[in-house]
Amino acid sequence: MTDTKKKKRYAYPVRMPEEIRQWLTDRAQAQGRSINGEINQILKKEKAAEMNAS
Repeated sequence: MTDTKKKKRYAYPVRMPEEIRQWLTDRAQAQGRSINGEINQILKKEKAAEMNAS
């Protein structure tokens, strides 16, 4: 794959309350994903819902 076709990925540290982190951890484990993967899935789902609502 050439450099122009690679997707850029950015690290973005997020501060969150302990109860949200635990909820994400539990949800990610139940879905067989990492916490990062779960956050991305939630954001993609919300983005699609937002785009469908407008």
